[in-house]
Amino acid sequence: MRHSPSHAGRATLLACSFVGTLACVPPAAVDARRAEKPPEAAARAAIQARIAERVEATIRKDADALLRDAEPVWSAADGRPIARSEMADILRREWATVERTIELTVRVDSLRLVHADSADVFTSQHWQRILRGEHGARHQVRTSAWMEQRWARRAGEWRGVGAPRVLREGPVLVDGVQSLAVRGQ
Repeated sequence: MRHSPSHAGRATLLACSFVGTLACVPPAAVDARRAEKPPEAAARAAIQARIAERVEATIRKDADALLRDAEPVWSAADGRPIARSEMADILRREWATVERTIELTVRVDSLRLVHADSADVFTSQHWQRILRGEHGARHQVRTSAWMEQRWARRAGEWRGVGAPRVLREGPVLVDGVQSLAVRGQ
């Protein structure tokens, strides 16, 4: 009885007949090459995964986890240095009014590799939460922002460098109504 090659085997034989038997690549090797991500896609996936960890830390209000791989000293908008411990205290004070997060998404919108271990990352953030206001009043607040941050790969892991720069803020909705209040005042 004669053995007939499988469909994949016939395709390989056919490809070999066109290219020549010495240049023939088995289908498994081709599939493995296709599975490799180009550098930009690999960086994007790794950075989005790190951002997902930050989102979870924010939802848990875990400043230490959020800042675990942050720079030891940040610069405030006015250039004043802020130590990681001070930044953690600032976050805890801000989060003290957050009763619970309804939804928080941070998505990598685009990424530009500066070189193999450095990337400029552009993200969009949408955060819907319940805040406790004055006299215990509860309000549903929805904010959005578009940001840019430099990321660097150190010891094989991608990490944000410094604080993200807010490029644009969306409307602030309080109980579904656009607020005229300016953040930070």
